[in-house]
Amino acid sequence: LESALIIIAAVWIGITAWGRLMEPQPLQNVGLGLSITLGAAALNGVVALVLLRAGRRLRSISLRADAQHLLTDVWTSVGVVLGIVMVQLTGWWVLDPLIGLVVAANIVWTGFRLLRDTAEGLLDRVLPQEDQEVIASVLSRYERQGIRFHAVCTRAAGQRRFVSMHVLVPGLWTVKQGHDLSEKIEGELAGALPQSTYFIHIEPSEDPASFEDQNLDRERKDGEA
Repeated sequence: LESALIIIAAVWIGITAWGRLMEPQPLQNVGLGLSITLGAAALNGVVALVLLRAGRRLRSISLRADAQHLLTDVWTSVGVVLGIVMVQLTGWWVLDPLIGLVVAANIVWTGFRLLRDTAEGLLDRVLPQEDQEVIASVLSRYERQGIRFHAVCTRAAGQRRFVSMHVLVPGLWTVKQGHDLSEKIEGELAGALPQSTYFIHIEPSEDPASFEDQNLDRERKDGEA
Protein backbone atom coordinates (compact mmCIF):
# COMPACT_ATOMS: atom_id res chain seq x y z
CA LEU A 1 0.00 0.00 0.00
CA GLU A 2 2.80 2.42 0.94
CA SER A 3 4.60 1.84 -2.36
CA ALA A 4 1.38 2.38 -4.32
CA LEU A 5 0.71 5.66 -2.48
CA ILE A 6 4.27 6.80 -3.17
CA ILE A 7 3.88 6.10 -6.89
CA ILE A 8 0.48 7.85 -6.98
CA ALA A 9 2.00 10.89 -5.25
CA ALA A 10 4.84 10.94 -7.79
CA VAL A 11 2.40 10.78 -10.70
CA TRP A 12 0.42 13.67 -9.22
CA ILE A 13 3.62 15.71 -8.80
CA GLY A 14 4.62 14.92 -12.38
CA ILE A 15 1.24 15.94 -13.79
CA THR A 16 1.27 19.18 -11.81
CA ALA A 17 4.84 19.95 -12.88
CA TRP A 18 3.99 19.25 -16.52
CA GLY A 19 1.03 21.63 -16.31
CA ARG A 20 3.26 24.36 -14.89
CA LEU A 21 5.80 23.65 -17.62
CA MET A 22 3.17 24.16 -20.33
CA GLU A 23 1.75 27.25 -18.62
CA PRO A 24 4.44 28.90 -16.44
CA GLN A 25 3.08 30.88 -13.50
CA PRO A 26 4.82 33.33 -11.15
CA LEU A 27 5.51 32.11 -7.62
CA GLN A 28 3.47 33.60 -4.79
CA ASN A 29 4.10 33.91 -1.00
CA VAL A 30 7.69 32.73 -1.48
CA GLY A 31 8.94 33.57 2.02
CA LEU A 32 6.10 31.87 3.89
CA GLY A 33 6.18 28.89 1.57
CA LEU A 34 9.91 28.37 2.06
CA SER A 35 9.62 28.54 5.85
CA ILE A 36 6.82 26.00 6.03
CA THR A 37 8.45 23.70 3.49
CA LEU A 38 11.85 23.69 5.21
CA GLY A 39 10.30 23.06 8.62
CA ALA A 40 8.21 20.16 7.33
CA ALA A 41 11.17 18.69 5.44
CA ALA A 42 13.41 18.78 8.52
CA LEU A 43 10.78 17.12 10.71
CA ASN A 44 9.95 14.45 8.14
CA GLY A 45 13.64 13.81 7.52
CA VAL A 46 14.39 13.14 11.19
CA VAL A 47 11.41 10.81 11.61
CA ALA A 48 12.23 9.02 8.34
CA LEU A 49 15.83 8.35 9.39
CA VAL A 50 14.71 6.96 12.75
CA LEU A 51 12.17 4.67 11.07
CA LEU A 52 14.66 3.61 8.40
CA ARG A 53 17.30 2.62 10.96
CA ALA A 54 14.73 0.76 13.04
CA GLY A 55 13.40 -1.00 9.94
CA ARG A 56 16.87 -2.18 8.93
CA ARG A 57 17.73 -3.29 12.46
CA LEU A 58 14.45 -5.17 12.93
CA ARG A 59 14.26 -6.28 9.28
CA SER A 60 10.77 -4.76 9.10
CA ILE A 61 9.41 -4.00 5.66
CA SER A 62 6.54 -1.98 7.19
CA LEU A 63 8.86 0.42 9.02
CA ARG A 64 11.04 0.82 5.94
CA ALA A 65 7.94 1.55 3.85
CA ASP A 66 6.81 4.23 6.30
CA ALA A 67 10.30 5.74 6.20
CA GLN A 68 10.36 5.79 2.40
CA HIS A 69 6.93 7.43 2.39
CA LEU A 70 8.22 10.23 4.61
CA LEU A 71 11.39 10.52 2.52
CA THR A 72 9.12 11.05 -0.47
CA ASP A 73 7.78 14.16 1.26
CA VAL A 74 11.34 15.25 2.03
CA TRP A 75 12.42 14.91 -1.61
CA THR A 76 9.32 16.80 -2.68
CA SER A 77 10.14 19.60 -0.26
CA VAL A 78 13.76 19.71 -1.42
CA GLY A 79 12.56 19.99 -5.01
CA VAL A 80 10.20 22.81 -4.11
CA VAL A 81 12.90 24.77 -2.28
CA LEU A 82 15.46 24.18 -5.03
CA GLY A 83 12.96 25.26 -7.67
CA ILE A 84 12.08 28.44 -5.80
CA VAL A 85 15.72 29.36 -5.20
CA MET A 86 16.71 28.74 -8.82
CA VAL A 87 13.77 30.74 -10.14
CA GLN A 88 14.58 33.65 -7.83
CA LEU A 89 18.24 33.61 -8.87
CA THR A 90 17.74 33.25 -12.62
CA GLY A 91 14.21 34.44 -13.28
CA TRP A 92 13.59 31.33 -15.39
CA TRP A 93 10.12 30.19 -14.40
CA VAL A 94 10.57 26.99 -16.39
CA LEU A 95 13.13 25.68 -13.85
CA ASP A 96 10.47 25.12 -11.19
CA PRO A 97 8.39 22.56 -13.14
CA LEU A 98 11.53 20.92 -14.59
CA ILE A 99 12.87 20.26 -11.10
CA GLY A 100 9.41 19.00 -10.17
CA LEU A 101 9.59 16.42 -12.97
CA VAL A 102 13.02 15.26 -11.77
CA VAL A 103 11.69 14.88 -8.22
CA ALA A 104 8.67 12.96 -9.51
CA ALA A 105 10.92 10.56 -11.44
CA ASN A 106 13.04 9.93 -8.34
CA ILE A 107 9.95 9.24 -6.24
CA VAL A 108 8.59 6.81 -8.85
CA TRP A 109 11.89 4.91 -8.72
CA THR A 110 11.68 4.80 -4.91
CA GLY A 111 8.11 3.50 -5.08
CA PHE A 112 8.95 0.70 -7.50
CA ARG A 113 12.04 -0.27 -5.50
CA LEU A 114 9.94 -0.46 -2.34
CA LEU A 115 7.33 -2.51 -4.21
CA ARG A 116 10.07 -4.94 -5.28
CA ASP A 117 11.42 -5.23 -1.72
CA THR A 118 7.91 -5.86 -0.40
CA ALA A 119 7.31 -8.61 -2.96
CA GLU A 120 10.63 -10.24 -2.07
CA GLY A 121 9.70 -10.10 1.61
CA LEU A 122 6.58 -12.14 0.93
CA LEU A 123 8.55 -14.84 -0.91
CA ASP A 124 11.35 -17.16 0.16
CA ARG A 125 14.79 -16.04 -0.99
CA VAL A 126 18.40 -16.83 -0.16
CA LEU A 127 20.14 -14.66 2.41
CA PRO A 128 22.19 -11.75 1.06
CA GLN A 129 25.89 -12.28 0.43
CA GLU A 130 26.98 -10.46 3.59
CA ASP A 131 24.89 -12.81 5.76
CA GLN A 132 26.29 -15.86 3.98
CA GLU A 133 29.81 -14.58 4.60
CA VAL A 134 29.04 -14.33 8.33
CA ILE A 135 27.89 -17.97 8.34
CA ALA A 136 30.97 -19.08 6.40
CA SER A 137 33.24 -17.24 8.84
CA VAL A 138 31.75 -19.08 11.84
CA LEU A 139 31.87 -22.49 10.16
CA SER A 140 35.46 -22.00 8.99
CA ARG A 141 36.64 -21.97 12.61
CA TYR A 142 35.23 -25.47 13.08
CA GLU A 143 36.57 -26.68 9.75
CA ARG A 144 40.08 -25.91 11.01
CA GLN A 145 39.33 -28.36 13.84
CA GLY A 146 38.45 -31.13 11.39
CA ILE A 147 34.65 -30.69 11.41
CA ARG A 148 33.12 -30.78 7.94
CA PHE A 149 29.93 -29.16 6.64
CA HIS A 150 27.83 -29.55 3.54
CA ALA A 151 24.28 -28.94 2.30
CA VAL A 152 24.36 -25.46 3.83
CA CYS A 153 21.09 -23.82 2.75
CA THR A 154 19.72 -20.39 3.62
CA ARG A 155 16.46 -18.60 3.06
CA ALA A 156 14.61 -15.58 4.35
CA ALA A 157 10.88 -15.22 4.90
CA GLY A 158 9.71 -11.85 6.13
CA GLN A 159 11.81 -10.74 9.10
CA ARG A 160 13.14 -14.24 9.82
CA ARG A 161 16.25 -16.00 8.51
CA PHE A 162 16.45 -19.78 8.20
CA VAL A 163 19.71 -21.72 7.95
CA SER A 164 20.11 -25.49 7.63
CA MET A 165 23.25 -27.60 7.32
CA HIS A 166 24.70 -31.09 7.64
CA VAL A 167 27.61 -31.50 10.07
CA LEU A 168 29.97 -34.44 9.59
CA VAL A 169 31.51 -35.83 12.79
CA PRO A 170 33.43 -39.04 13.64
CA GLY A 171 31.13 -42.05 13.71
CA LEU A 172 32.44 -43.08 17.14
CA TRP A 173 31.11 -39.92 18.73
CA THR A 174 28.29 -40.30 21.22
CA VAL A 175 24.91 -38.66 20.73
CA LYS A 176 25.81 -36.21 23.49
CA GLN A 177 29.03 -35.19 21.75
CA GLY A 178 27.18 -34.51 18.52
CA HIS A 179 24.45 -32.64 20.36
CA ASP A 180 26.94 -30.51 22.29
CA LEU A 181 28.72 -29.60 19.06
CA SER A 182 25.49 -28.62 17.31
CA GLU A 183 24.48 -26.47 20.31
CA LYS A 184 27.86 -24.74 20.26
CA ILE A 185 27.68 -24.09 16.51
CA GLU A 186 24.12 -22.80 16.76
CA GLY A 187 25.03 -20.53 19.67
CA GLU A 188 27.89 -18.93 17.76
CA LEU A 189 25.78 -18.52 14.64
CA ALA A 190 22.94 -16.96 16.64
CA GLY A 191 25.38 -14.50 18.20
CA ALA A 192 26.78 -13.53 14.81
CA LEU A 193 23.47 -13.58 12.93
CA PRO A 194 20.49 -13.00 15.27
CA GLN A 195 16.81 -13.25 14.34
CA SER A 196 17.55 -16.59 12.71
CA THR A 197 16.37 -20.18 13.05
CA TYR A 198 18.97 -22.93 12.62
CA PHE A 199 18.52 -26.57 11.63
CA ILE A 200 21.63 -28.73 12.15
CA HIS A 201 21.74 -32.37 11.04
CA ILE A 202 24.57 -34.50 12.49
CA GLU A 203 26.01 -37.24 10.25
CA PRO A 204 28.90 -39.74 10.57
CA SER A 205 31.81 -38.78 8.34
CA GLU A 206 32.59 -42.45 7.57
CA ASP A 207 29.23 -43.12 5.89
CA PRO A 208 29.26 -42.31 2.13
CA ALA A 209 25.55 -41.50 2.33
CA SER A 210 26.41 -38.60 4.64
CA PHE A 211 27.83 -36.74 1.67
CA GLU A 212 24.57 -36.88 -0.26
CA ASP A 213 22.36 -33.82 0.13
CA GLN A 214 18.97 -34.79 1.45
CA ASN A 215 16.07 -33.87 -0.82
CA LEU A 216 12.53 -34.94 -1.53
CA ASP A 217 13.45 -37.37 -4.30
CA ARG A 218 16.47 -38.98 -2.64
CA GLU A 219 16.63 -42.68 -3.54
CA ARG A 220 16.20 -45.14 -0.68
CA LYS A 221 18.43 -48.14 -0.20
CA ASP A 222 17.14 -51.65 -0.81
CA GLY A 223 15.02 -52.90 2.06
CA GLU A 224 14.05 -49.45 3.34
CA ALA A 225 10.37 -48.67 3.75
